[in-house]
Amino acid sequence: MKFIKYLLVASLAMGGGQMMQSCGDDEPDVEQGAGDNNTENPGDNNDPDQPGTLPDTPADIDTPTAPSKDEKPSEKNAEDSKKSLESTANKVAGTFKPEDQKEVTDFAQEFEDLFADFEMPSEWDIYEDEYDVAAVVRRIGHAAAAPTVANLTRAANVYELNFARFTGIFEPGTGEWKKTGDSDDIIFRYTNRSGKPVEMRVSASGKNDQFTITDEYEDDEYRVNPPQRVNLTITQGGTSLVDCTVDALVNENGHTAHATANGRIANIEFSSITEATDSKVQQKALVKVDGKSVVTASAIVNGSKMATRQEIENLIDNPSANRFDSMFKNAIANVDVMGEIQVRASGEKAGDIIRAFDTEKWWDSSDYDDKAAAKADCQKACDVANANVLARMYMNGSKNYDATIKLVPMLDDDEPYWWEWYSEPMIMFNDGTSYTFEGYFGNSRFESVADTWSSLWDSYQNLWH
Repeated sequence: MKFIKYLLVASLAMGGGQMMQSCGDDEPDVEQGAGDNNTENPGDNNDPDQPGTLPDTPADIDTPTAPSKDEKPSEKNAEDSKKSLESTANKVAGTFKPEDQKEVTDFAQEFEDLFADFEMPSEWDIYEDEYDVAAVVRRIGHAAAAPTVANLTRAANVYELNFARFTGIFEPGTGEWKKTGDSDDIIFRYTNRSGKPVEMRVSASGKNDQFTITDEYEDDEYRVNPPQRVNLTITQGGTSLVDCTVDALVNENGHTAHATANGRIANIEFSSITEATDSKVQQKALVKVDGKSVVTASAIVNGSKMATRQEIENLIDNPSANRFDSMFKNAIANVDVMGEIQVRASGEKAGDIIRAFDTEKWWDSSDYDDKAAAKADCQKACDVANANVLARMYMNGSKNYDATIKLVPMLDDDEPYWWEWYSEPMIMFNDGTSYTFEGYFGNSRFESVADTWSSLWDSYQNLWH
């Protein structure tokens, strides 16, 4: 049982997963499709002459700026652009030092070794044996990982779900967690192999509007009562390892939703602000290491009824291109890495893109006898996506782009009797050279980046396993 992961995402889901339950008033659309200029929010926080600085809080991040089809390519030598990209990638990899999180990773691994097979507290049984709360926790976790109404519906599949229903102090028993005391929080305590006391605590405060979910198959009604604030802390031997808080205020009658998330795992911090109405969803987020911002991101999606629960459920149950056309108008997203690399993208006509890729045939040897014909059809789908999504890469805050990112057909024919064409993003530099995302870092000139990131990934991948 991935207890730590489920406890974390379950607690965050209770506070923040209900964001998409709100329904909102229409606001004026920001007319920004692929290639349109954002004249209301030009520029960014980065001074082109002083790269390497990023905002300290999500509130300081500028509204995302759409790239323009009229922009000019950078006059910088493309080889210099490639060197800048390689340098920044290595800087980012060097910022995340696995030894800085060793205490957290060791804790997670030991917890898995000690309690992987433990049952959840019997007090958490809902309606006797009708529903296993461990499954509830797991499903809430899945809902937090992909906070959609459908997932939350499955997660909250009980007649009434209140935070207070699960509070108490719990300690290891024989093969299960036993309740040993009362508390307003959810507290798990034990002593680790080194004799250090460990405590995992989830606290909650405030109230959000109760929302009701109807199970059409069972004809049941479920009521969910989410708190406004949820905080998760993990301490070991008096040392704080994890501290994460989500504040989510949802007013269904007032048609507004607002959420903030702030967390720290060892020396890595993350924070975000999300605002949602029917016509607009906006998010700003950043990641810090040792108190310094490393990556910032911002996005806006314009549309209709995007925060209406029933409409989202309909989209999930029947994800047709027409529903995407109706709900999503356009989107803009910006990412800034260490103030040195910026990616700006805009997109529109989601339904057209879905129609292009939602074909009756796969572009492989099972459905095609001719590789050229399969590639041609894959290229047609890529052309539709490229016509409606504009993505460009910039260096050091420049207003002129250094590379364009497009989808292209790629061939997988490693198997002797099977082949397939698939779409993959391609970085196209201004000198005409291009690399796929996978091929770029697999290229010999970027071998140092690949090796660094491979080593980093190997060091982190077991953290939540």
